[in-house]
Amino acid sequence: MSTSYLDKNVHRRLELESDILNALCASYRALYRVNLDTDTAEPYAISAKMRPEVALAMEPRLPYSLAIERYITRFVQPTDQNRLRVQTSAVAILARLADEDSFTLRYRVQPNPSKQQYFNLYVARTGTPHVVVIGFRNIDRLLESVEKGQHELEQTLAAARIGLFRLEFEEDCPPRLFANDTMCGLLGIEPDTLTPEQAFAYWQSRVDPAYLDTAQAGVDAILKTGIGEVNYPWNHPKLGVIYIRCGGVPDQNFDRPGSAIKGYHQDITDTVITRKKQEEELAQVNVQLQRAVEDANRAMAAKSEFLSRMSHDIRTPINAILGMLDIAEKYHEDYARLDDCAHKIRSAANHLLSLVNDVLDMNRLENGQAKLVEAPADLNELVRDCVIMTQTQAERDGLTMTVDHITVEHNRVRCYALQLRQILINLLSNAVKYNRPGGNITLRADELYCNGKTVTVQYTVRDTGIGMSEEFQQHIFEPFTQENPGARTKYTGSGLGLSIVRELVEQMGGTIQLESLLGEGSLFIVTLSFALDTAPAEDTPAEAPAADLQGMRVLVAEDNALNMEITQFMLDELHVAYECAENGAEALCLYKNAPAGHFDAILMDMMMPVMDGTAAAAAIRALPREDAADIPIIALTANVCADVSADAAYADMNDCLFKPVQPSHLQATLAKYYVQPS
Repeated sequence: MSTSYLDKNVHRRLELESDILNALCASYRALYRVNLDTDTAEPYAISAKMRPEVALAMEPRLPYSLAIERYITRFVQPTDQNRLRVQTSAVAILARLADEDSFTLRYRVQPNPSKQQYFNLYVARTGTPHVVVIGFRNIDRLLESVEKGQHELEQTLAAARIGLFRLEFEEDCPPRLFANDTMCGLLGIEPDTLTPEQAFAYWQSRVDPAYLDTAQAGVDAILKTGIGEVNYPWNHPKLGVIYIRCGGVPDQNFDRPGSAIKGYHQDITDTVITRKKQEEELAQVNVQLQRAVEDANRAMAAKSEFLSRMSHDIRTPINAILGMLDIAEKYHEDYARLDDCAHKIRSAANHLLSLVNDVLDMNRLENGQAKLVEAPADLNELVRDCVIMTQTQAERDGLTMTVDHITVEHNRVRCYALQLRQILINLLSNAVKYNRPGGNITLRADELYCNGKTVTVQYTVRDTGIGMSEEFQQHIFEPFTQENPGARTKYTGSGLGLSIVRELVEQMGGTIQLESLLGEGSLFIVTLSFALDTAPAEDTPAEAPAADLQGMRVLVAEDNALNMEITQFMLDELHVAYECAENGAEALCLYKNAPAGHFDAILMDMMMPVMDGTAAAAAIRALPREDAADIPIIALTANVCADVSADAAYADMNDCLFKPVQPSHLQATLAKYYVQPS
């Protein structure tokens, strides 16, 4: 590296250090490098503003301790000298810099031609042990700025209508009130127009008489405890009644017999008025809360009534099931009678399941857990499917169901088809359930308008049934409500169907209306908008034949013996081989000891003793074998409220079957994961 390059670097660094020193000297009169071990002081820079006699006091040939002593003796106010001597000693400086990077000492200087009064002595450590930098700075302008800030603070207090005062209670003298200009303005008087004694009497005379004792108690509290505050109305000569917040502290500098208080006097009229308004609003809120409590109590009463009704509704199908079983046991050789019993048992069980599903559906909707899945659909086909599913029951009850009109031209849409089907089926089922013998049910679907992107359709379901009163129509969509809950034998149900319908309609962004006359029938009108499906139409594939699962082998983990027996029966019907485990730990052991590829899938109950389904699935996935990560694990659960896609408990599961498991669902799910051997 060339010498000229090094010289340039050195020159540049020296220029930088010089710039830094010049910048510091703009604020500091002098900067010294002090070695506390050798007791020497070298000047970094001396400002031209520093008086020559002061600079001579700190001349470099003197030891630091002697130089600082000369400076203190000659230029520092006598009252500050001893303190500054102690604080600038080498021992004191090193002690403070052990915990701090720097510190500042403030002191006053003796009278001088420059009329300087206050200085700061700044001490900072350097990178060298026991070597410090000491600077001297005049802070008169800084203190003037602080005083200006205090003045601005007083102006701010004035803007906030806060006045300052001093009360004197000298023995054998009348009380005196000294008020600043803002305080005088708040009292409605001009400054210096009243003596302090007159000012106190004037203030006291305008305190609301009912609050005189309160004001006196506030004064007593300040003198006794050292602090206090009181609010009271005060009669202003121009503004009328205003509200005052008054507080203060004892004046410790009062040197005459008696006591004194320094305090503030604030006009809080706006605050009081606002608070009163808030209290009125709060009272209104309390009324609303009371109404909400009453509504909640009504809801609780409705739920209690619901539980009572559900007890009846659940016991009715259970009673039917048990009764049919008794009949089947007695006529076990009468196959026609056995078939009839089996049919009635299945019907009662399906009714029981529908009651449970209604409760669970309503719970999901109320908790925001219901997921709406949008998919392509044909609105006309969907209506026909709903009619087919409910027409059989209508005919069995001697009712006539008619599709009066379907004029949905733009019928190919993307919509929440499952929820739309549930809405229409619930309305049609209610029309069947609450109809009269020989009654009619009419369904219409009308396209109201289409803008090229969405189509709006109105569905109407009319029946000639029992209808409902005007009073009950106000509560028809509330959960657990029925107009005639006593007639449980004829009109069975949970009282949740229409609540579910309304929740679904609202979630789909639609509206539902009701017209009804007691004894004549009801009309429900549902209006919904759907996005048009612009994708090319696809041919509907032919229904696939039932999957052949012969040769498949599964591992079944189920702790309930009855559920295990049912699962074994369904697997036998599907010609699927299986091995059984009574808990997750046993299932893990069976899988671990079996050769790779031995099982094609695992049916895993979620709630089991010893090891539950979640832990067992995780343990299987963690096994160091080639098929552990890929083996299909299908959860079996009765928790139909579970969100399988989001619940971490199902993270290691490929699929889920909800109990009671239908044979067709089991077959379809197993078929998704079974690969026929080639």
